[in-house]
Amino acid sequence: MKFTKRFKEEDEVHGTYELFSELFVSRLGNVLGFPVLEVSLTHEGLVMEYLPKKVISPSDIRNLAQLKKALPFEEWVLNIDLKQDHLMADEEDNGYIIDHGHSLLSWKPLYYVYEIINKPVTRHYMLTPLTNLWG
Repeated sequence: MKFTKRFKEEDEVHGTYELFSELFVSRLGNVLGFPVLEVSLTHEGLVMEYLPKKVISPSDIRNLAQLKKALPFEEWVLNIDLKQDHLMADEEDNGYIIDHGHSLLSWKPLYYVYEIINKPVTRHYMLTPLTNLWG
């Protein structure tokens, strides 16, 4: 089943940045073998596979090692929005990092500051070997 992420009409400039980031990171991540969805462009928006499951714990997914290997890639593309809600799984329990709209250009630096100050640390919450930062 496919999911369509509709275009944002209210904010043309930032919407264009998000579109570019989603497409580029999807292509690059797939070429490099990382667990990101393949995204394609249509007139309605971005189309990708629908992922039905939220990842609750490391035991929920089969490809934890692959997700851990993707962390340097996520930092390299400046994915400032990697958080708990952006790890999803397919029917076979393969985990994917989703939503790369805030990557590459880091066009929302104040958003990042807000995340650091006002929310508990969730980046890499279950992928770090020493500490479960999510708890």
